[in-house]
Amino acid sequence: MGSRRLELLEMIGDGLMGLLLRADDIPAKTESQQMAKSILQLREQGRAGEVTEEMMEQADPRTMAAYTPLDMSLDARMERARQLGFDPDEKAFHGTGHAPDRFSFDEGDRAVYTSDNPAVSNTYTHGEDSAMFDLLVNQRDGGLDVDVEGAAYSAISPKYQDRTTGDNIYEYLPRIWNESDSYQHQFKGETEVGPIVSTDGIAFAMRDMDQTRARIRNVLDRGPHSPRAHPIGGYGRSRSFEEYKATDEANRAWERSMQDAARKPSTDQITYDDGGLLRSRFARFDPEFAHLKNLSAGAVPVGLIPYIMQYLEDVEREQAN
Repeated sequence: MGSRRLELLEMIGDGLMGLLLRADDIPAKTESQQMAKSILQLREQGRAGEVTEEMMEQADPRTMAAYTPLDMSLDARMERARQLGFDPDEKAFHGTGHAPDRFSFDEGDRAVYTSDNPAVSNTYTHGEDSAMFDLLVNQRDGGLDVDVEGAAYSAISPKYQDRTTGDNIYEYLPRIWNESDSYQHQFKGETEVGPIVSTDGIAFAMRDMDQTRARIRNVLDRGPHSPRAHPIGGYGRSRSFEEYKATDEANRAWERSMQDAARKPSTDQITYDDGGLLRSRFARFDPEFAHLKNLSAGAVPVGLIPYIMQYLEDVEREQAN
């Protein structure tokens, strides 16, 4: 084992991932490694604000993870997340049938929906471009926070009140429109007939009023699809479901449990990411790059040590050749 890897192991053992090299000395043979090196050079020079979304997308994540001069232990990353306005204790899973080509939700005026229930998010995955993201949502902007007490996402009474201001949904989002003027639904455990709104209606009103975040608690929001991202496949693309579905009792039990869990009330969050409101749970949470939409900005891969060790082995192999 090379001396560089021994040094890294010692630093990991101490809970530190400090600066291994000056940025100018980082080995970089590929274009993506060179981009990562350039980004880290700008960071070292106090010019991190010059780093763009495109630059971060092109950067090799292994180089970024190995040479960012920050403590990359879980505790340290989550503490940085808190300082940036995230709540590491809050779950926020996003499931989609249209995974972004870039590691960001750069969708203009489209809302990003997340749920604290991964089974719910899994019912929004479908097709070959399906993916699930384990995210954190920045809490800095406040926003609507309403408990709808088990109402369906499409039949929410506008009488429910924001937990902070006491305003009902109509008062909080005056640009919202009714999904129906006379619909039978539940409010405070009672059946009534009257106007309702939906989570989509809330999202549209947020967009019209330039609001970036809302939280809808205890809402039934099962999606239109069967859960696709199978844990054996790492909550990845839908083909993992096809490869493992119903092959044994354990997988059938998983399918049943996901179906059951998706029918339970959960907490939705609706986010318009104006920059840095969404991050991967495995992000570095580097405050120097808090201005970027990139979910990782940049990410610490799952299984940090094996990932970085593989990277260092690749570097040693290249140097030997």
